[in-house]
Amino acid sequence: MRVRVGLFLCLLSIIAGLGCRKALAPNIDRNKAPETWITAAPFDTITLVKGVRPQTGTIPVRFHVYWAGSDQDGAVVGYYWAVTETTTAANLPGPRARDYHFTSKSDSTFIFNVGENNQDRQHAFYIYSVDNQGKGDPTPARFIFNANEQYPPLAVFDQARATGTVFSFDAGGVLRSSTRTFDIRDSLTLLPYARDTVPSGSRLTFRYHGEPTLVGSVVKGYRFKLDESELQPTAPESLWHKNIVEYGVPPEAADPARNGRDIVRVAPGDKVFTLRAVDQANGSKIGDFTRRFQVNFSPDTWFAGPDSTVADGLPSPWARRPSCGSCTDFVRYAVLRDVLHNGPAGLPGTLLSADSVVILPAARKPMKTFLELWGETGSPDTVYLRREFDTVHLNAYLIFHNGGFDTDSKYDVKVADHLHDIMPEAPSGPVLEKAGPNGSPIGFRNRVTTLLTGTGLLSFTAQSRLYPVFDPNDSQHFPRIGAYQPAPEAGQGYALERAEDSDGARDNRIEDARNQVRDHPHDPLTKALVMVFNVDFPPEFLTSSELFVPKADGSTVFIGQDWVLDIQSVDIDPYVSGDPHGGSLKNSNIRPRFRITGLDRAGQPFTFSVPPAAALDQQRFLNQQTNVQFRVPDELGAGPVTITVELCDCAFCESNGGEGRCITRDFQATYAPSGSARAARVSRPGSH
Repeated sequence: MRVRVGLFLCLLSIIAGLGCRKALAPNIDRNKAPETWITAAPFDTITLVKGVRPQTGTIPVRFHVYWAGSDQDGAVVGYYWAVTETTTAANLPGPRARDYHFTSKSDSTFIFNVGENNQDRQHAFYIYSVDNQGKGDPTPARFIFNANEQYPPLAVFDQARATGTVFSFDAGGVLRSSTRTFDIRDSLTLLPYARDTVPSGSRLTFRYHGEPTLVGSVVKGYRFKLDESELQPTAPESLWHKNIVEYGVPPEAADPARNGRDIVRVAPGDKVFTLRAVDQANGSKIGDFTRRFQVNFSPDTWFAGPDSTVADGLPSPWARRPSCGSCTDFVRYAVLRDVLHNGPAGLPGTLLSADSVVILPAARKPMKTFLELWGETGSPDTVYLRREFDTVHLNAYLIFHNGGFDTDSKYDVKVADHLHDIMPEAPSGPVLEKAGPNGSPIGFRNRVTTLLTGTGLLSFTAQSRLYPVFDPNDSQHFPRIGAYQPAPEAGQGYALERAEDSDGARDNRIEDARNQVRDHPHDPLTKALVMVFNVDFPPEFLTSSELFVPKADGSTVFIGQDWVLDIQSVDIDPYVSGDPHGGSLKNSNIRPRFRITGLDRAGQPFTFSVPPAAALDQQRFLNQQTNVQFRVPDELGAGPVTITVELCDCAFCESNGGEGRCITRDFQATYAPSGSARAARVSRPGSH
């Protein structure tokens, strides 16, 4: 019992003792936070007016910022600063804790970032001071500004060149290949073409360095582009750090950092290599730095027509005949069936033989000649050798063969793989076999322009498809070695030839054949690429015929006003629109017209036309060569007269350009009207 009472008394004493302890003092921070000011910036926090929004200033990307801090009950020992910036289409963000950096200095030079494609970017600079007890300014000083890149870095090309295989003819005319290096110097200009050309399949090398123009900055990397759709590397944070970029390198020389893109063959065409240097502020020069060049040399072209010296020797089946009905000179010709029956020999001296698939274009002998296919029976049965400025039959087929030279492209001729499995009858030879570069273009295109008789207008054929193309599975299948063009319009023709290489480049040195001949007739380029010829033999007067009136010797006398003429003539190549090409169906249109010049009854010069020049019936005597009758006017006096006969192989020459040709000839005669002294001595036209 006593024990329990003792324990209770002890517990009461403990409780009484605790209740008498002194109370705890309150936890109050008596350290005042420091203050912070930006003392030198586009605007500073000292001069700000509350409620007035400051105007954003612009500073260079490299800028010296000053600040200060003050602590009432201690000392400022340092500062924390942070910079935030805008990104595309975003508002200016505030700083995060991890964005702050400590410094004990009261000033520093900063290089603020901009965008590669923009010269300026908006930023905010934050700074707050920290005192000796570690307390920071809860209201950091801040200024907002635009950083402008006024001095972007320069990208300087140390070397831009291409190394590739090219072909050329040596002094002896032998075709040889060599590996050459071509410098690329041209920057991007407003010219319509690049001034530097490099071989197809070349290895392209671009060496360079960067030069910062902003003091205190460095060039930290590059971006580049050639055939790529955008500058490489594409990731914003990635840059190319090497001072060389190459294309078309051998696999063993590939740069692993390019992931195989440097071994890809550069496609032919007009190229621009673009290089961009990026400095420490991510700044770059807008417009970048470039080298412009053309990949692939265009081929050259020449005519490789029949060898006239071979034809002059008249090996079978060559022969010769007068070039026209009244001509004394001769033309070389061959009967087509004999050519076809001559086997691989074909027509010697021409590419109408096995030579067409044996002799590559670069090895063909330049010859300014061509072939004509024409027949008097309505279809072509004769082959004629023609030279430039010769006349060909109206409605004939003209055959132009070509040679050419290509500096660099491979000989990827348009021939189907396993051609003879598809076309057993197809010829064989190097011309139809794909190969590497051999100095030859793979084919040609042809276009003919005709200056039409009568109207003087121009007629153009469509540019031919590429030939040869031996591929029955291809819609462009065009198994010809030469160009075959019909000539259904009378006038002066201009055949323009264009070689084409396997990269698609064409010989485009002449755009328009007619203009080239008119403006530069003696230019070597004109001589090489344009063939000039005439189409349509005009009709001929058969004055040797006894029936011809008026007589060529001037002995014809017309008595009375009613005259009767007999204009015997021939047209060796009659043609009417719609006849099949290649020959004549003898659908002749011969139209005579007359002009008589003499003296009137008063002895003054007098001229009249039949039909009258202003009359609508200019076709009065169409296809009427015999018994041509008309009455002369009363005003014509007796005496000598000149009868000018115009003979045309067309009905509406003046309005239908290219329908035919006309010739004129003067004949002397005498007019003896009834009752005159002269009439008393003669009895009929043509009497002596």
